[in-house]
Amino acid sequence: MSGSQFCHIDAQGCVTDGAGLYGDNEQCAIMVVSPIRVTATQYMVEASYDYLSINGQDYRTGAGPHGVFVPAQSVITWFTDGSVTGD
Repeated sequence: MSGSQFCHIDAQGCVTDGAGLYGDNEQCAIMVVSPIRVTATQYMVEASYDYLSINGQDYRTGAGPHGVFVPAQSVITWFTDGSVTGD
């Protein structure tokens, strides 16, 4: 996987928005280079405004994705709006 400015990918392939609260107007794109399954271990966003998108499915509330298959060459995206931040 490869990330962008607001994504941090560790040696095990785990992706975060970094330590602490996420910020306003963040956008991140992650190119998946081989098939994976995505599960959020921590996911809290401002409902209807901030979200993660995988294969056209937006995760705007709840626990986030769990065991979602993502084929190679897919893009996972993260978006936040201009106000109110979360974890």
